[in-house]
This record gives sequence, C-alpha cells and structure tokens, in this order.
Amino acid sequence: EETEMTVFPNPTDGEFYIRGKFVSLQILNITGQSVPFEIQESGTDHRVLLQDATSGLYILKIRQTDGIQTKKVVLK
Repeated sequence: EETEMTVFPNPTDGEFYIRGKFVSLQILNITGQSVPFEIQESGTDHRVLLQDATSGLYILKIRQTDGIQTKKVVLK
C-alpha cells in the first residue's frame, strides 16, 4: 500500500524534509532538468538540501516500491 508522503516546510529556503518511506528521489526544475541535492536519513524523515537552486517551483518524483508520487515544493 502506498503511503502518502509529506513534504515540509513548503515553501522552503532550500532545506526541507520528506516524511515516509521511499526507494529513490529525483528533483526537477520547471523546465524538467534534474536538480542536484543532498539527502540525509533520520528515521522516518529525510532531510533534503537543494544545491545551487534558484527561487521557483520544483517537482519531487518520489519512487516507492509500488509507484511514483509527485510532489511540488516552492523555493523562496
């Protein structure tokens, strides 16, 4: 069963958390290009740090064992 992922805070200043279990993460900018990021796991929360990102809307493609969830995050 797919668990709903939580992304917070949103909008973000470049550092945010994803709550839930997932296999992999891809972050895309509005033009569909992959954006570099760092990720650190701490229990059920994953701390994500966007690198060299400009303000705007980003798409998170969160792959779980049974599918992909898409979330949006706004960088202030």
